[in-house]
Amino acid sequence: MKNEFKQLASRIRALDNEVKLSIIVLLTKRGALSITDISKELKINFSTTHKYLEQLEKAGLLKSNTVLKNRLKRLFYVNDFNIEISPKKLVEGDKTPESANGDIRVLTRTGKMKFFDVNKLMNRYLPHGLPLATIEQGAELVKKRVYDGITSLELEAIFKKFLEDKINSLNNAIQSLAQLKPKDRTYSDILQLLHPEALKMHMQGNIFIQNLSEPKLLNFIHDIRGISIHGIDNKAPSNLSDLFNQLLNILETMKDITNPVHCFDSFNYFIAPLASRMKDEELNAVLEKFLVALDKLNISAYFGLDLGQPNFLKIVPTTYYVRTLKPEKTYEHFIPVAEKILQQILKFRRDKKLENINCIIKVWDSKKVNGTISNKDYPLYFANMTLPWQQITSSYVGLTRFDSNWNSWFRVIRTGEVQRITVNLPRIALDSKNEKDFFIRLESILKSCIHAFGVMTELIAGDTYRRTKIIFRSVQREKWNYLPVEDGLYSIRFFGLSEAIFFLNNGSIKNNLSLADKTLKFSNEVIQKHGGNIRIALGEQHDPEIIKRFEYIDTLNYSKEVSYSGGIHEKDSIFPELYQYLRGGHINIVSKDKFDLKHMFDNKLPYVFVN
Repeated sequence: MKNEFKQLASRIRALDNEVKLSIIVLLTKRGALSITDISKELKINFSTTHKYLEQLEKAGLLKSNTVLKNRLKRLFYVNDFNIEISPKKLVEGDKTPESANGDIRVLTRTGKMKFFDVNKLMNRYLPHGLPLATIEQGAELVKKRVYDGITSLELEAIFKKFLEDKINSLNNAIQSLAQLKPKDRTYSDILQLLHPEALKMHMQGNIFIQNLSEPKLLNFIHDIRGISIHGIDNKAPSNLSDLFNQLLNILETMKDITNPVHCFDSFNYFIAPLASRMKDEELNAVLEKFLVALDKLNISAYFGLDLGQPNFLKIVPTTYYVRTLKPEKTYEHFIPVAEKILQQILKFRRDKKLENINCIIKVWDSKKVNGTISNKDYPLYFANMTLPWQQITSSYVGLTRFDSNWNSWFRVIRTGEVQRITVNLPRIALDSKNEKDFFIRLESILKSCIHAFGVMTELIAGDTYRRTKIIFRSVQREKWNYLPVEDGLYSIRFFGLSEAIFFLNNGSIKNNLSLADKTLKFSNEVIQKHGGNIRIALGEQHDPEIIKRFEYIDTLNYSKEVSYSGGIHEKDSIFPELYQYLRGGHINIVSKDKFDLKHMFDNKLPYVFVN
């Protein structure tokens, strides 16, 4: 009796918290699992999981085996036990009556008859790592086929046959899935074939590939000027209503090849020539009708609205562009109309509560903001276009930026973001022995991302977009291509620069600004050296779900809690000098009560979201 009490007390001590009970439940349901499997499933760190498993095994509640699966792995499984505590039970001791299923008896291997006990049958297979649900299914089958006098060998054969049928069923299902051919090839398919290492890195948490499904643009910037000049179906718009109707038709045409994120850049200037022919009342009515119709499409619509005089005003003609001829009229003739359109769009968005309409105020002259923007107009994006590296112009779609340094200003419109890969910068630092090792690892991962983009262009350049009507008939020439595939943007996103520098030097960006500068500059050099003819740009990642995924994986892998920040930010500190390296997208997010436009320009912040 004393030994029985000692064993009982040992088991109770081993089950001293809910996590240990959760471990036993998990192993009972899922069968044998490794320490890593249990740690990930229950979201507890590796060292705690290991300690609890050792305690449970010592108490006789679990057993473990070391198996070879690519590498040595220790698997834990439940050792059948029954803990029952009551005053009566403590007095009687551990004399559990044999449980029987009716009057059915089994002939054992020794020739003795015993009552059939389904629980004993189940407990026999539980320690071998079989999931509880599978054992229960097999037990139900056995109960239906058992008879009085059945031999134990027959029972084992019935259960074994059930398991074989189960395995065959699963194998057939796997083969059927493998034979399924998707309607179109996916990024995942082509990477598996030509660059499987990228998929492995994605699953392990070194990188995150935004889209592994069928090729689809993440966003698209429309060419309002091009539509007004060329038209579609060999018909140029004769008025603003025609232009808006053609634009809505294009949105419908492109819905299968792009996500519902669209931008209309320099919108107020590019519609100004047609708007200048209209009276204010007519212009307002047409503009309001279009905005309301667009809002109902449930797309995220971004309007790039130029405030002040854009750099391109004097060089971009309002008519068909012929390089050998001097333009008869440029957009600088329509400045007053463009300013009026900007104010009306803000008014309609505010008054009609158009939640799907987002406005990006591209500020070329900070003095123009006062009197144009009110507190009621927020949330708004502000782009500081006075910075030298903004070039002639640049386009923004949410957090993505398109630089006119790629094939002139014409390629900041009629283009989109094809793919986005986020790099786990903090992990590179965690794995590095020193700074030199960090840059070697960083270069390797960047080259792998560039290789992945190269593989994806093979799919893009195929028949994916050729089957979609994106070649329009023009009134100026035979046809015009509304989606030049070669101008699509592939972006590499960084987050957690602050944490990466801390892991490397145990310091902040502020105290290691030269290392931060070197990291971003080096990354751009790798992209330029190995990117070839692919339009690749470095940008920030602020998506909380993606960052949370990296935090979770790294917390498990490194057995310590980690927390990562978005982009290149550091708490209460900004580093404007670093943004010049992030040509693919960057942002500062501030509340409207803390927003100071003067601060934005004095500190040379390029892009701010005010909510």
